[in-house]
Amino acid sequence: MSDSRKTQDRTKDEAPGVLQEYDRRKFELAALTREGLVCAAEIKDDALHRKYQNLMTALAEDRFCLAVVGQASRGKSTLMNAILGVDRLPAGIVPMTSVITSVVYGTREVVKMHFQGSMLSKSVRLEEMAQYITESGNPGNRLKIDQAEVQLPAEILRRGFCFVDTPGFGSLVSENTETTRGFLPNADAFVFVTSFDTPFSTQEAEFLQEALRRYRKVFLVVNKLDLVSEVQRDEVLDFLRGRLGEVDEQARIAPFAVSARNGLGAKLKGDETGLDRSGLPVLERAIIAFLTGEKRSQILLQACNRLESLLSETEHERRGSLQLRLATLFEKLGRLDTLKAQDGMPAREDSSASLFRPCEVCARMANTVFRFLSRYQYDLSRTAEEQVEHARRNGFCAFHTWQYARLASPQGVCSAYPTLLSSLTERLRAIGEGGASPEEFRKALMELQCGRERCRACEVAARAEKQAVAEILLVRQRTPSETDSADAALCLPHLALVAEGAADFAEARPFIERMATVLERVAESLQGYALKHEGLRRDLTSDEEWHSPDVCLGLLAGHRSLPPWNH
Repeated sequence: MSDSRKTQDRTKDEAPGVLQEYDRRKFELAALTREGLVCAAEIKDDALHRKYQNLMTALAEDRFCLAVVGQASRGKSTLMNAILGVDRLPAGIVPMTSVITSVVYGTREVVKMHFQGSMLSKSVRLEEMAQYITESGNPGNRLKIDQAEVQLPAEILRRGFCFVDTPGFGSLVSENTETTRGFLPNADAFVFVTSFDTPFSTQEAEFLQEALRRYRKVFLVVNKLDLVSEVQRDEVLDFLRGRLGEVDEQARIAPFAVSARNGLGAKLKGDETGLDRSGLPVLERAIIAFLTGEKRSQILLQACNRLESLLSETEHERRGSLQLRLATLFEKLGRLDTLKAQDGMPAREDSSASLFRPCEVCARMANTVFRFLSRYQYDLSRTAEEQVEHARRNGFCAFHTWQYARLASPQGVCSAYPTLLSSLTERLRAIGEGGASPEEFRKALMELQCGRERCRACEVAARAEKQAVAEILLVRQRTPSETDSADAALCLPHLALVAEGAADFAEARPFIERMATVLERVAESLQGYALKHEGLRRDLTSDEEWHSPDVCLGLLAGHRSLPPWNH
């Protein structure tokens, strides 16, 4: 197995820990709160209902905002790229006055420009961002940009992180410092970036002191570790610790020596040894520990305490059962503390675009049937032989009759169907004159209908289905060692067919594991949608969450253009 695969597997083994566990407990808490809302509505207590609604909104707004601050050229953007495990945020761009760049989760890579004093936004490509947030691209901010929101399909962002790249301080543009200062109260924690190649300045010391005195948790990162020797590293860190003693009398912070550039390169290559040498994993674990131990677990505990209080006010017959479930949830929250020490930043898992692809077998069948009907409806309207054969088969099945109707013109139907109707007329009259028993009469009428076994379109779909399943299994047989999971996108009905056609369980297992991963991911997206919808924060809903209802039903039932019995 390659180093890249080993690194990815190691991180995925750890990743289901604290962040995923936190989300599960939050959704559990939201479900209990939802039931409390229903109880309050049933007993017609409007004031209590509002309290439950406020708690639901607080859960929907749960997002961990990590602000990255520092002087220009310290490597802030490179560090964010390294933590995210992507190489997409442009480095070296100096934002103009008053522009904050936030990095949030999105199923597609895009940048949304938000304008001052307006609810409108404009979507642009990441490569175009400099045209809107730099003085050269947008002199004097004539476009009135307020904030640039970068959306990336990175797993850590999907788990609730929001990174903010501030304009910095100490630059020639004095307003940049004021913009950064003004944003500080909105952050849950700060990554304060300095570097080994430039001494810790007086201005940095003053800014750090202000952040420690007035705001929240600070992670001090000394970047560009790759530019110095071990001896130089120790000298710089000793010097910095002395300065920190002057700034932070209680020694609440310690520096993290990091090479963001090497850490990013190691992540992209899957170089586990290089990643450890970069110092990045130590910083990531510290951030995760704070997120889960000092920040997020407190959010959930406070929310649980609030819900406990609300339930005590709820005079409803279901109150007792809800209180018991809440007590169980209190116990589960303790697991967060046992998981946090071993958890790092989640790997950049497959994006929703990859995981949520339509079923390949369904797609092959739907496309094949569409092409067949597109051709056949023309032949049917023009050729007597095809009309006779169509009549012999009693037309199409009911489902494909209406698919045909969407493609054929009224003229085409009028030309194609008289032969079938004439045939049915003769057979109906023969049935009526035959003196059959009621049971024979019903059977004769049933035989006038076209079922799956006679329908030409169903035959075409069945052949396409069989061929698609065979090709998926053939690909797996040819390259069994190149991947630890099968990448074929399947719905549940076609997963069963693929598993049935596999030579043994070992061949079928990767398809089953992939489906389990997809279903888990869709369940999380459904819960996220429901929470933000009920929490009145639909604006926070990601594209993945918006599309999760359709994805869910497609996984369970297959393509909507295929009848259920095709599976």
